[in-house]
Parts: sequence; structure tokens; C-alpha cells
Amino acid sequence: MRYSVYIADPFGNFLAPLSQSGFVGDPNAASSIKWSRATNDIGVAVVTIAGTLAPELVTIDNQLYIYRKPLNGAPQLLTGTSWFIRRYRLLLDDNGQQYTEITALSGSYLLTSRGIAYYADTAQTNKTAAADNMMKEVVRENLGSSATDTTRRLSPTIFSVQADSSRGPTIERRFAWRSNMLTVLQELADASRIAGTYIAFDMVRDSQTTWQFQTFAGQRGTDRRIGSSLPLMLGPEYGNLTRVEYTVDWVDHANSIYSLGQGEGAGRIFGTAVDTVRAGASPVARREAMVEARNTDDSGALTAAAQAALRDRRPRTTWRGRIVTTPNTQYDVDWAWGDFVTVQAFGQTLDARIDAVSVTMENGVEDIDAWIRSD
Repeated sequence: MRYSVYIADPFGNFLAPLSQSGFVGDPNAASSIKWSRATNDIGVAVVTIAGTLAPELVTIDNQLYIYRKPLNGAPQLLTGTSWFIRRYRLLLDDNGQQYTEITALSGSYLLTSRGIAYYADTAQTNKTAAADNMMKEVVRENLGSSATDTTRRLSPTIFSVQADSSRGPTIERRFAWRSNMLTVLQELADASRIAGTYIAFDMVRDSQTTWQFQTFAGQRGTDRRIGSSLPLMLGPEYGNLTRVEYTVDWVDHANSIYSLGQGEGAGRIFGTAVDTVRAGASPVARREAMVEARNTDDSGALTAAAQAALRDRRPRTTWRGRIVTTPNTQYDVDWAWGDFVTVQAFGQTLDARIDAVSVTMENGVEDIDAWIRSD
């Protein structure tokens, strides 16, 4: 496989390839690329090239466009995003060779550029809607065309929000004067999973020069579970999964949650959520936790906050493994970040999402580490 990396201005116009040939990871070049993506979070890419770059190329808000070409496939824009340059370093090794290291963040970084800048008890902060639609409302009202303060809007020539599709469950939420919109969106995604539907979101390059905020139901990528139209079974016995870990972790679990709302002393209101099965599993099974929810006095919102914390503090059952590249398991051909697959190991068969991927391309060798989660 080959990687090609280009640097672009804030509008997505290409300025230059990042190395003379335009490729990073060539066996004959002293250069590397490391990148990682996790669903519903910000990805990181670190690119190192020999030599230096003109300062105007590595200025803030310029972006990296990284293309990956599989052995048996066409070049694709890496995870559907461009990457905002946020740091560069000049390095000098023991042999006097100079390098430039660039760190860039995926498009989801844009979601941290806004907070929820509205008063409580307004249409922008008290919401009942399908979870995916609510996410889109939040983005429209704080980053897009529905922001009441027009200076907060990204231009519609470079940004849009995907049309509502109502694929998530109906949830109720209150949030006002929150400093980070991404955190709110993550909370909405968690609430949707608690209610029974997995919703992912991302900032996607729908063209070279335009962004679109999108949501995804079921999985961020492709459904490749057994029974789907594109099934993929992963496991040691198939020769495509190694370094497998299966973990059940109760260290930080809680099964009885109090969400503490507005008020003082005996007048403070609260909500509760209890997993009665876990709390009654043994004579000493009940474990309590409390979460702050001072931004609301609504009983439904307090219950929802407690339910979200209950899920967050559940026992963790996780798979982790390294997917081995074989003729039938090539990244971006047979599987990719965000896919839903079936895993078989330790005598168990479970459906799991490839929610996180970390990749290093160095000296012509690509090393892929995938985190596979089932919960």
C-alpha cells in the first residue's frame, strides 16, 4: 500500500505534496505516518518527512489530505476527513539529518470550536427528538445556519449538516452554556445507546472543499456481521486476528446512580437509575455513584443523566486484537475503521464494532492495531 499526503489551505485548496514524491512510507524515504481514529472522537495524525517546509505551508488551519491506496484498491481519502495542522516540530538526528514532524487533528476537531451558547429553557437547550436529529440540531444551532448569532456560523459554502433521518430513539435532554459541543454530542450518542440504538457521528469531507456533519446508525462504517451482505469473521482460527484480549472489568463499576440537579440542602432535586439485576447479584453487590447535573431541574433530564452515568459505569466487556492483513482482510478493501464484524475467540462468538484503529507506516511497512469493542 502507499500513502500520499498533500497540504491544503483552510478552504481545501491543495498547495503542495508533503514530500517531493507526494508519498510517505516509501521504503527509500526516511519518513513515516502515524494515525489513529476512535468513533465519536477526534483523530490524530503525525507525519514526519525529511527536510523542512516553507513556514506558510504549516500555518494554523491549513490541513493535511491523506490518501491511502491498498494493494488491490483505489486511493481513498483516509477515514473520509482532512486533518487540521495544530503543531509542527523541526528535528535533528545524530547524523545531522533534519526532519519536520507535523501533528494534525481530524475534522471532528471542528466540533470543539463551539460551545452551547444559549440560555436554559430555550428551544436550543430544552429538546425532545430522535437522538440523531437532536445531534444535527445542536450542530446547526451552534456551528451552522441556525445559529442565532450569525458570527458563529460557518459559511454554507464550506459546511452543511446532513438531512434529518430519525434513525435514533426519541430522547429528552437539557443543556445550556456548555463549553464544548463535542462533549454534548458524545453524551447524546451515549443516551442513544442506552435507549437501544447505536448512533455515531463525524465531520466528513463530502467534497475536497466542503464539510458535512453526518450521523450513522448501527455502526460508523459497514455492517460485516455474519448474516449481512458483506460478512467478515475474525478470529485466530481464521489467521486474521492475533494478540487477542478478552476482558471483563468490574473495577470502576456502579449499579445505582444519583444525578444531582438544582437546589440546596433538602431542596435539592435528584434523579436515580438502578440496574436491579447487577445491584442484586450478591449481598454486597450494590455500588452507588453520584453525578452532578446542576444545569437542570427537570425530572426527565435528571433521570436521563443518571441512566447515562449508569451505562458509563457498567462492567466493561471488551475485545482487543490486532487484525492481520491477509488476502481476505485488507484494510479499506475487506474491513475498515467503524465496521461491525463478528469475532470468534476463547470459545465465544460475539458481534463487535471496530471502534478504534491505530496505524503506523514506517520504512515501507504498515502496522495496524484495531480495538474491537462488544458491549
